[in-house]
Amino acid sequence: MPTMEHQDSTPPAMFPAPPSWVPVSRDVFLERMLSANHLLNGDWIPDVLLALSSGPLRYTELLDAIRSSPVVDARTQRGRHVQPRILLNTLRRMEDDGLVLRHEKSIGLDRSVQYELTPAAHELLSALTSTVTWCERHQTLIARADQQAVRRHRGRA
Repeated sequence: MPTMEHQDSTPPAMFPAPPSWVPVSRDVFLERMLSANHLLNGDWIPDVLLALSSGPLRYTELLDAIRSSPVVDARTQRGRHVQPRILLNTLRRMEDDGLVLRHEKSIGLDRSVQYELTPAAHELLSALTSTVTWCERHQTLIARADQQAVRRHRGRA
């Protein structure tokens, strides 16, 4: 009588086991990376994080700090100039997401609004330091990827 081999009913893994430096399962790691991507996805979020990293700023101070940056977007080759309404929307989103605190003070008819990073946002900046360090070590790769993105963009125009 032929014998039947026991087959596991679980489907085979699509990916091998995660590397030892991954503290969670591969699926959880991917979920967390996607969450971080969504949290940071916004043209002005890095600017706000950096501008507020040294302490609270009033809205106009924050706007001026961001506008004073000479950084050019490597993929679009454009200077970056935030519009007040866009910055306000970014700040509201970051406040809703738990990255920014908004403090409103009223003295008589004068109203002042200050923004500051939450402890979680400060921790996020610390975590992003290793990403920036990686980018520094791989500037050639980053530059090549930027050039490819520019070529792809021109091909669509």
